Amino acid sequence: MQGQITLSKKEKRFQFLYLILMLLAAMLLLGIIFLNRFESPFDSSDVITLKRLEQKSKFDAEQQNIQKIVDSTFEKISHLKAENPEAMTMHEIEKNTDFISSTKKRFVTPDERIDGYPLIADFYEMYMEDKKMEKNMTDDVKRLEVTVKNCEMGYKNNEQRLFERDIALKTR
Repeated sequence: MQGQITLSKKEKRFQFLYLILMLLAAMLLLGIIFLNRFESPFDSSDVITLKRLEQKSKFDAEQQNIQKIVDSTFEKISHLKAENPEAMTMHEIEKNTDFISSTKKRFVTPDERIDGYPLIADFYEMYMEDKKMEKNMTDDVKRLEVTVKNCEMGYKNNEQRLFERDIALKTR
C-alpha cells in the first residue's frame, strides 16, 4: 500500500506562489492576445482634439459671416418704418432670421457660442412682432382719427342743418 505523501509548509507556500504566478502569467498572455485586436482609447484622443480644433476653426470662420448677417438684420429691423414697411425688406429679414436660427443645425461643434444663435433669432422674431404690432397700432390710430373727423364733420353738418331749420321756422 501506498502511504499518503504530504508537503511541508515551505513547499505548500512555494506551490501556492507558483499557482498565483502561473495564473498571472496566463492572464497576461490572454490579455495580450485578446486586447491586441482592440484600439486603445488613448490613441484617438489626439485625433479627437484635432477634430474639435478643426471644427472650432471652421465655426470661427463661419461666425464672421453669420455676425455680418446678424448685424445687418438688426439694423434692417431697427430702421423698419412703422407706417409702410417694404415687403422685400420684410422677406429679407425673415430669411436672415431663419438662416440665423438654423446655424445650430448646420454645425456640429462643441463650441458653446452656437447655442446663442437660436436665441438671437427668437429675439429678432419678437422684435419683428413688436414692429408689426406698432404698425397695426399706428393704422388703428389713423383709422380712429379719420372716424373722429368724419363724426365731427357729421355733427357739424347736423348742427348747421338744425340751426338753419330753426331759423327757417322762426322766420315763418
